[in-house]
Amino acid sequence: MTCTMIGKVNSLKKGASSVAQDEKMTELKLRLTDVMSRIEKMDPEKTSVDDIDALIRMLEDLEKKL
Repeated sequence: MTCTMIGKVNSLKKGASSVAQDEKMTELKLRLTDVMSRIEKMDPEKTSVDDIDALIRMLEDLEKKL
């Protein structure tokens, strides 16, 4: 492979990686927005430990994806 071809292949890899990172960030932002929306809608008087545990699991899943 010539240097030019190697450079083009590397550029394509970087471009695909950048797109994948952008898609990942978009998905994470949407999921974080969902978590925040759920928190804002919660009634402190009616929120159970299970509700809080579910939110914690959602945040942990987000953290793993980072």
